[in-house]
Amino acid sequence: MHTTKAARRYAKALMGMAKELDQIEAIYEDMDLIYGTISDSRELVLFLKSPVVKSSDKESVLKKIFSDKVSQSTNQFFTLMVEKDREDQLGEIAAAYLKMYDEYKGIQHIDVVVAQQLDENQEKVLRQSLEKRTGKTVRMKVSVDESIKGGAKVRIDDTVIDGSVKYKLEELRHLLHETTLN
Repeated sequence: MHTTKAARRYAKALMGMAKELDQIEAIYEDMDLIYGTISDSRELVLFLKSPVVKSSDKESVLKKIFSDKVSQSTNQFFTLMVEKDREDQLGEIAAAYLKMYDEYKGIQHIDVVVAQQLDENQEKVLRQSLEKRTGKTVRMKVSVDESIKGGAKVRIDDTVIDGSVKYKLEELRHLLHETTLN
């Protein structure tokens, strides 16, 4: 989900309030729930973005969905979002807060693609290696793609480290092709 400058500003303000009230973890859990709920419901996204629906109705629906599941501070935040006519950005604000939380806690999300499922020990060794490399706590999302033949592809933010057999074979084929042309 793309986040706007306004969403990042509100998330930053929310993080500041969370720190001040010593509720960083509680609000993280609230934002995780909100982000997941909004991301999983196209109808809720369309409802919150609808210019036809009154803000008070949007606030009422948000409170019906979340009020007994989130902290009092988050419920007050809903009210502020409606007052500022920003309820349509709630998912983006939640995403921005989750990202700020990870930065605050030193957590790095890494996508790993492997040719076959890793066992528990292999995953542990890979995580430790990545934590040593990044200097952060690593949360890995591991997926299997048999077409890479072996090895792994690792994506850290915008950087891709391709150690797959498929990539190495393509490099070798390209090198051999260049050598035969010269």
